[in-house]
Amino acid sequence: MARVDQFSDFNRSLKNLYLMDVSHLESIADNVRLATPSLLQEWGVLGNEVEAHYNDYLNLVVIKKEYVTNGRVKNYQDFITQKEAYSFSVFASTAFHEMTHADFDIFIEENDSDFHLFIDYTLKSWVKKNFKSFSSKITMHEILGYTASEIIMMLENDLTNTMTTYGYNFHASKCFSENALKNIAKKLNLEKDFKFENKGENSKYYLKSSPWSVYVKGKEVDLLKTPLPKSYKYTIYEYFRKTYKLPKDTNEFIQKLNNSKHLEKVQQCYENIL
Repeated sequence: MARVDQFSDFNRSLKNLYLMDVSHLESIADNVRLATPSLLQEWGVLGNEVEAHYNDYLNLVVIKKEYVTNGRVKNYQDFITQKEAYSFSVFASTAFHEMTHADFDIFIEENDSDFHLFIDYTLKSWVKKNFKSFSSKITMHEILGYTASEIIMMLENDLTNTMTTYGYNFHASKCFSENALKNIAKKLNLEKDFKFENKGENSKYYLKSSPWSVYVKGKEVDLLKTPLPKSYKYTIYEYFRKTYKLPKDTNEFIQKLNNSKHLEKVQQCYENIL
């Protein structure tokens, strides 16, 4: 199996669920190999407690064996089949975290870009000043990795909250009861061919996705006590936003949902009601 094919189904799930552009993830996948912890244990590279890991020496993305099937990373449909659709986002956040470590090594550090300069000078200086006892390189790796994890969970929350508000249990692929839908239609003043609207807070994603803490070799780097400057949070999220065509805030994400199959699923619930 080609390297990229080991991750393509998983990447496609991120595209379909969270409306991400995954072309860069495909490029990362083309430069790494998939391995499971058991394989690396046989090689003596890892111990027994590893769940997910990126090995920069061997360019391996290590995924726990239960999340790999037929030589590829499981996708959302696999989780549905296992009746564990609700837990896909947790796994996806971990996998995206590890792919971001690979991105750091393979692309970010090797490219002569403004973001590389930000990482190599601005962020590195800040980390060295504020967290002297930690490796600056590993800490920067983890700041990006944990940001990637938070992005997946952030999109998952806004997706499922929006669908729930409009009467659809997303991970059960099921409309609410007819009576519940009628009440929602009345409450939200829904008309035929309605669109999603933000019924909550319009969160700035560069703030919402910034981690409160990261872990370096098992020790906590407290980013709540010593927070990243807002401009740093913005620069980091902008890298992800531009690379994966992400929205800047909740409102923009909901507009993307309005141009997706997610809206069609919910509209179908109201075909005999509106």
